[in-house]
Amino acid sequence: MAEAKLLADRYEVGELIGQGGMAEVHLGKDTRLGRKVAIKILKTELASDPVFLARFRREAQASASLNHPAIVAVYDTGEETELSPAGADVHIPYIVMEFVDGRTVRDILQAEGQLTLGDAVEITQGVLSALEYSHKVGIIHRDIKPGNVMITSTGAVKVMDFGIARAMVDSAATMTQSQGVVGTAQYLSPEQARGERVDSRSDLYSVGCLLFELLTGRPPFVGDSPVSIAYQHVREVPPLVTDFNPDIPASISAVISKALEKDVNRRYASASEFLTDLNAAAEGRPTTAGDRTQVLSPEEMAKLSQENNNPNQKNDVTTIMPFDSEDYTDDINSTGTMSKEDLEAEQKKKKFMIIGGVIVGAVVVIAIIALIVSGLLNGSKDGGEKRTVPMFSSSTTSDQYCERVQAQDLKCNIVDDNDSTSAKGTITKVDPKGGTSVDKGATISVYVSTGPAQGTIPSVAGMSESDAKDALTNLGFDVKVGDLIDCQLSANSSDSATSDMYAKACDNPKDTVVGSDPASGSSDVTKGSTVTIYEASGNVLLPSLVGKTKDDANSILSELKLTGNFTEQETDDTTQVGKVISTDPSSKSVAQKTSINVVIGKASSKVTISLNGANTLAKVKAALDKLGLKYTITADVDPDQKGDTKGEFASLDPQDGSTVDKTAIVTIHVFKSSYKASSSSDSDDSDSSSGGSGSSTTK
Repeated sequence: MAEAKLLADRYEVGELIGQGGMAEVHLGKDTRLGRKVAIKILKTELASDPVFLARFRREAQASASLNHPAIVAVYDTGEETELSPAGADVHIPYIVMEFVDGRTVRDILQAEGQLTLGDAVEITQGVLSALEYSHKVGIIHRDIKPGNVMITSTGAVKVMDFGIARAMVDSAATMTQSQGVVGTAQYLSPEQARGERVDSRSDLYSVGCLLFELLTGRPPFVGDSPVSIAYQHVREVPPLVTDFNPDIPASISAVISKALEKDVNRRYASASEFLTDLNAAAEGRPTTAGDRTQVLSPEEMAKLSQENNNPNQKNDVTTIMPFDSEDYTDDINSTGTMSKEDLEAEQKKKKFMIIGGVIVGAVVVIAIIALIVSGLLNGSKDGGEKRTVPMFSSSTTSDQYCERVQAQDLKCNIVDDNDSTSAKGTITKVDPKGGTSVDKGATISVYVSTGPAQGTIPSVAGMSESDAKDALTNLGFDVKVGDLIDCQLSANSSDSATSDMYAKACDNPKDTVVGSDPASGSSDVTKGSTVTIYEASGNVLLPSLVGKTKDDANSILSELKLTGNFTEQETDDTTQVGKVISTDPSSKSVAQKTSINVVIGKASSKVTISLNGANTLAKVKAALDKLGLKYTITADVDPDQKGDTKGEFASLDPQDGSTVDKTAIVTIHVFKSSYKASSSSDSDDSDSSSGGSGSSTTK
């Protein structure tokens, strides 16, 4: 198996999970923190293009400056140097992002066609919350669409891909260098399509398009080319949501219509204003949008007709699609350009369509009014009347909600939700769902949290990361991965749970879970709270063994699941005898199951003769006794100077300072006679008193 590519000696590049015209997105792992990440890498063939490089770097800068729970986080950026086919060094930039476990809204729409009112409103609330934050810090997204919104496995909304985002101070730069408009045609604001200055309200137009599609399964404008769609954004009145989904309340339709105003000054001024109106409409309260029916007045019709026939009208509508890694299926990386002649033909075609649409719309409105007046729209009998189940938000109390339910001539039934992780008293769901059409008098079940449930942390030691996450998630806990744990002595921690993880890090291989915080067996842990799991690093923290006895050293190595290769080495230092002198490797982090070479000191078999200045026979004998050496005394030295006395120390063999075996016998030479003036009689007496030349005594 090929070795995984590593970026910055830290980020392991895994399987491809998405790609587009500009970049590829890979599943990755931060080897330092042990967490999953998504790594977005610019395609090699585009790395030499300064336009793509600038755009990619701008995405990194814009995303990295944003820190909001509804925005995909950027952890790190960098560049790797690779060799091009031509042999030149090419710098490939990359972005390390939060890995989101979920699906894009585009994928959900493709699978389900359209969403319920409650789900659509909840997703839009998340997007508006993210934009409210990004706009406050001065960043316009400029490409809000289903492919750039993800729903996590827990239902959270995440806005991503700030690939064409701009700071508000640079928002005039709507056109590309090739005079193409940046954005995706189906969600393009009119000012973007015209290549004019954009601001935060352009993002809100795109959100209006997104909400329209969530509720109907299609964007407001469709066409056979990007140019045709861009033309409709600029010239045509968007249809009503209720034209495609009659079950949508008029208040929601009005909110969308206000977001889709051509004139930015008639649109919502901010994401928070849009969000406030959306919440009010979802809960059945009045909104600033009112009941906006999109029928043009005669004056507006005349103005639009005049614009369509004005030869001086700007006819350079151009659009290009963005290079997205996440939304590559409907983002064709090309530039669509409409000539002046083509645009004039398109305008004439659209003018007749607009007039016909206005006539049809007027007829529909008149018919609806007639139905209302005649009492046929809602029915005159209780059995045929319909009511819309109210929406709710996280701050709505059960009393407030029941008042809204009862105001709709519906019944309210409070149900305890014992499995919720929400705070006590929070509405968790209603049945039927908010926005659903039901018969008058129907009963609405309102589920109210009794408070976060409690649970016991199971043992996850010995599991893989994914299995441990599943075990804890299934019990209602959130899971995060903590730092890697080295195998080390349990005595290094006074906390029993940590000591247990140290021990399990010795027993389990790398990347195996060794414990959690709270620890296994912990009871009364609030469900929904975060449990941190820890994995074995595969390394052992080896302490210093020098000075330990062989038995102690062996015990430490056994606890760390290491093997010891013990050898002995002679030492003159008696304090090291029987103890560890050195280890190889020395004290440091080593791999699991490493064999450690341990050297134990033993007493030396040799000794160095050291008289320490002794110069008399008695002192020399004492010095040798101290060294444990045997000796023999031999009287075989003739005196040759005054002071040489019979029987006194003359010399040593081997000499002082020599190293000998401890079993060696040292010869002490003494004078055989005392020094006297020359005389034969004295000499004879001397020989006689010494017992003869060469006499000796051995000890």
